[in-house]
Amino acid sequence: AKIEKIGIGAFLDCKNLSAIVVDEENPYFCSEDGILYSKDKTCLIKFPANKDCTEFRVPLSVREIAPYAFSLCKNLTSIVLHDDIQQIGLCAFINCGVTSIRIPAGMTWIGLAAFGWSNLTSVVIPSNIKDISHGAFMHSRDLTKVEFSEGLERIEEYAFKRCPLTKVKLPHSVKYVLEKAFDKNTEIL
Repeated sequence: AKIEKIGIGAFLDCKNLSAIVVDEENPYFCSEDGILYSKDKTCLIKFPANKDCTEFRVPLSVREIAPYAFSLCKNLTSIVLHDDIQQIGLCAFINCGVTSIRIPAGMTWIGLAAFGWSNLTSVVIPSNIKDISHGAFMHSRDLTKVEFSEGLERIEEYAFKRCPLTKVKLPHSVKYVLEKAFDKNTEIL
């Protein structure tokens, strides 16, 4: 009931965690169905890595996905992110079982290693995304298809490192592709 702060990597290596329970008297955090949220449910802090769940729809109250929120969630293969989500924290989906994802319209950038080492096979980058951060999709070894939209301006270092992309078509709006953004990939148009 008295916990005030939970560090970014508090549950980082808890791959067997199936539920998180918060005392109802806690003024800072709450849990619903074993998932940890901020008290007002605007931030999803941690989805337990070993939760017996393959599909999940993020509640409409959530505006932020915290760093490492879905890390190691190998059981989770499908997730629905609504358009009012404004931020996905660093490494939020790192080593996650999700195979496809739709980036929310409320976001303007994809954070540091947000989808690194994931099971994604394809992704559509919508026109609202201006910046793809360092290592955003790196080492996603099943990611063969990325569709970029006009509006994207910057792709940072290692954003798609070691992704098996065979062909990349960049929109005219792209101004910067930083060093090694597509390291260990093939053809870029």
